[in-house]
Amino acid sequence: MLHRIRQLHVKNATAQSSQIRGLLSEYGMVVRQGKSKLLAQQPAYQSMDRAYPKTNG
Repeated sequence: MLHRIRQLHVKNATAQSSQIRGLLSEYGMVVRQGKSKLLAQQPAYQSMDRAYPKTNG
């Protein structure tokens, strides 16, 4: 049972990181696959928040 829980967690974490990478690529930031690569780029994409104005809607 514990193995299935871990397997589901890994699947969800992989899906979420893929979604984040896809969103970042829409704004021109390409991040390599892997959790460590995504976390290493975190300061760069946090600074992107200031570069793009907020939209209404």
